[in-house]
Amino acid sequence: MDLEHLVATCVRFHMLPTGEVLYFPRVQDLFDEKGTIKKEAYHWRAGKFFTVLTRYAEAFRCGKDAES
Repeated sequence: MDLEHLVATCVRFHMLPTGEVLYFPRVQDLFDEKGTIKKEAYHWRAGKFFTVLTRYAEAFRCGKDAES
């Protein structure tokens, strides 16, 4: 299955294919006892992911406001 099929599948199920992913392969090892993320790289990845997600949310909100 190629990427175009995956994107179409996401859209069909009302999912938003953003192009950014945030993997947690071993989430049980990701946090310390206090709930703090152990690896600094995840802070950067999460920041990048949420930046893209925020941009999409703002774009959709503006589009919805324009329809009203």
